[in-house]
Amino acid sequence: MARIVVGADLCAGSWAVIRLVDGRFDAGTVLPSLAEVATTFGADASVIAVDIPCSYAAPHTKGRMCEREGRAMLGPRWQSMFETYPELVMLAETYEAANALARSTIGKGLPKQSYDLGKAIKEAIALSERDPRLHETHPELVFVRLAGSLATKKSWTGFRQRLLALETAGVQLPNDFPEGEKVAVDDVIDAAAAAVAADQIALGTGHRLPIQVTEPAIWY
Repeated sequence: MARIVVGADLCAGSWAVIRLVDGRFDAGTVLPSLAEVATTFGADASVIAVDIPCSYAAPHTKGRMCEREGRAMLGPRWQSMFETYPELVMLAETYEAANALARSTIGKGLPKQSYDLGKAIKEAIALSERDPRLHETHPELVFVRLAGSLATKKSWTGFRQRLLALETAGVQLPNDFPEGEKVAVDDVIDAAAAAVAADQIALGTGHRLPIQVTEPAIWY
């Protein structure tokens, strides 16, 4: 039986998605919701890895153990990993209310960019609770594992480094890829990295932070 996995990266309200079959590129697309990723494009996948938090931080706490360890592993690229906030903060009806709640319960404000991820985080958590195939990942951690410290993905050097890392891992993205034109290039690269993480999980060789299985995990 073929080993089918999917990686998904959030991009401007949609999801860039890459599917691998037996570790090789099979197809890619852009879909409006994570539910559609799971039920259509990824219907036959054994693992779906998504670049979005699949759990909230504990009450009155900023960040999770997996994020603290992930930031340490990323080194100079640590800012690419956002810290998750408690459910009560993230579900506030407005950013102003969420920010005020974060300050009163945690002692630190909530970045607007983090609050804007709230809808996608809620969707991912709800889906993960009913679909065990869903795993959280972080593309920059995948690239650190594959190739070490890299230049920023927004640079030409960083883009080429990440393409090479994917190719070394056996994932050759096609030159002719019309679906990829719908999103930024780095979103496609990140979706492919998420798919690599998913494939490692499917093989039983996935890497996770933290190692404690009682804690929420980021797979890479």
